[in-house]
Amino acid sequence: MTRTSRAIALGLVVGLVAPTFASASVLCRVRKRDLVVRDVCKPREETITVDRQRELGMGGAQGPAGAPGPRVGDLRVLDAVGHEVGVVTGTNTYYGSAGVVAPLTLPGSAGPEFFVFDVATNGLLEFSSCDDLAQTYRTPDCQGEQLMECDGYAACGPDDGAFFARQLGRDGATGICYPGKASEFEQGDFYRRFRARGSSPSDVQAFCQARGGTLVEPPALCVPSKPIYCAACCQQRPNVGVVPLHHTDASIIGTPPFRLAR
Repeated sequence: MTRTSRAIALGLVVGLVAPTFASASVLCRVRKRDLVVRDVCKPREETITVDRQRELGMGGAQGPAGAPGPRVGDLRVLDAVGHEVGVVTGTNTYYGSAGVVAPLTLPGSAGPEFFVFDVATNGLLEFSSCDDLAQTYRTPDCQGEQLMECDGYAACGPDDGAFFARQLGRDGATGICYPGKASEFEQGDFYRRFRARGSSPSDVQAFCQARGGTLVEPPALCVPSKPIYCAACCQQRPNVGVVPLHHTDASIIGTPPFRLAR
């Protein structure tokens, strides 16, 4: 190897070597001038330690501290008076909203627990309504107490420790709802409400009955510009696990309008 090629090889090796040994590889000097990287130097090779690198002029003095990098993980939602609503876990560009997680002490709780929910400027999003969270009931007309079905997708069940957080839903303009705890879990036969659709009222009736359900309201046009009818159908759900859905005032999470902040 010529002097020029050795200098190039040395430059390449030095450029790859960190100031400290971050792995099992070490720098070895062979034939007095050449440097190679090995897992372990051979018996006749010199191991170039960190101190030896400094002696050879391979490590310069420490430079000045750089500017701090961008902050991450600290985007928050604040309410109208500056109180923290929650820490942002994600954003939705379509709705211009944010998913947040927050510790809340809700009625009946001994202390704060973590909840997840979606908010925009005016509060909880309308699409995360209580009717969407809980469509299960005790009666065959799907009326009365709302229950949340713990079907493997919902954060509820017989073990509170299985979930990091529970979900909040929007109950009208001024309320919220949340699923019960493991101590309120029940297993049994219940009734689930769903929307039956068809091209005519009779098709809606047939669709509901084919699934063992009963219409609980008359079919009506659900797409005004098209001949599509729909109605609520109540269907029995055997051997499912549920928890009750509780309701409280939305002011517990903050006073809108909300805003993003760091």
